[in-house]
Amino acid sequence: MKNKDNLSLSLLDHHILVCIGDRTLYGREILLELNVGRPIQLAAGSVYPALDRGVEKGMLRWRWGDDDEASCGARRKYFTATEAGKQALEIWEKYRESLGIGEQK
Repeated sequence: MKNKDNLSLSLLDHHILVCIGDRTLYGREILLELNVGRPIQLAAGSVYPALDRGVEKGMLRWRWGDDDEASCGARRKYFTATEAGKQALEIWEKYRESLGIGEQK
């Protein structure tokens, strides 16, 4: 993480980190999962820049997929949450709980 100021999370950053969790997912997979049950669908033009910002903030890392993971000839870019991203998510969740707006089951 570049500095402590980068710890701030937008709502979309939060949703991306929750979606990825401990998994490794490619961009379109993240987009599709984020849109499940969402009344207003997110566009790729919102999610991909947010993924790039997550990498810049040190909350996400990415790797190119292997040749056997290619889709229609193009390699996929896979994202994973970093320890800094997981810590930021944990801080966010504690803050939400303190406000009484934690995740509803």
